[in-house]
Amino acid sequence: MCFAVGGRLLEHGAREHRGLWAPPHHVSADAPPCNVMRLPFSHLLPDGIDEVLDRLAAFVREQARG
Repeated sequence: MCFAVGGRLLEHGAREHRGLWAPPHHVSADAPPCNVMRLPFSHLLPDGIDEVLDRLAAFVREQARG
């Protein structure tokens, strides 16, 4: 499933799903838009990573429903 991610959708993900994720072109000026996502979790323990992935999954399911 693909969907465009802009500033409003990133804010919604952060506010409603308490998650920070972004396509690479939102993080690095040199990265072209592509169908990947960056999950910043370098300071989380494994349980915290699982929680973030659960939140991301809820966000993606919500987008799939429209």
